[in-house]
Amino acid sequence: QNNGTLASGDSTPVWTNGKFGKALLFDGTNDYVDSGDPSSVISRGSVTVSAWIKLRSTSGFQTIGGRWGTSS
Repeated sequence: QNNGTLASGDSTPVWTNGKFGKALLFDGTNDYVDSGDPSSVISRGSVTVSAWIKLRSTSGFQTIGGRWGTSS
């Protein structure tokens, strides 16, 4: 199992009630969850990521997930 770490300071998403149980609320500016080095997932080849999202706006640049800071 791979667990993420909530960002700290101004980048912290907050826990709220979700459709089923709890959910994370992102302010749309700089909140994120750091999944660290998911080598236990990436080394297996194919990866599937699932997310339920509710957008407040469909304009501008929006990212659901990504991998930064790596050369591979």
